[in-house]
Amino acid sequence: MRGFTTNRLLIEDWTPHCHDAVRRSSLEDWLRGILTPAVLAPLPPPLQLDQSGDVSGWIDARGAESEVALIRRRDDRAILGLLILARFDGEPPDIHIGYLFAEESWGRGYATEMLRGLAEILDRPARLLAGVEADNAASARVLEKAGFAQDAHLGLYVRNLR
Repeated sequence: MRGFTTNRLLIEDWTPHCHDAVRRSSLEDWLRGILTPAVLAPLPPPLQLDQSGDVSGWIDARGAESEVALIRRRDDRAILGLLILARFDGEPPDIHIGYLFAEESWGRGYATEMLRGLAEILDRPARLLAGVEADNAASARVLEKAGFAQDAHLGLYVRNLR
């Protein structure tokens, strides 16, 4: 994944962290701390931790199926969350977007800022797709502020990049 920055955020590919033992250990520790029931609850089944809480396996599964980036605060480089992209061929290509943030990062505008920045750097044309549970009004608002609209036919939020 091509990294990018916004006013407050640095988004960078997590691959170097996954393949270096020391950085991987730090990433696993961080994920153990933030993959709380509240963070996991709105995520689809493939993004849930298994019953054993195997964070290492969770990292491997995400890396095998998607492009993943760390979302960091620019000023102190603290990890705030993850951006997960799955690309599918088509005309235009579809890019399924998933993201999660540590609970202490919620409500600060980081998700909207990250999504707007992502839309700026992606190749065009493309169609961005994001799913939101019906009872997750906060995530729906984030997507709408970032230029997405609900598509009742698809059951997803969509933003077309032209």
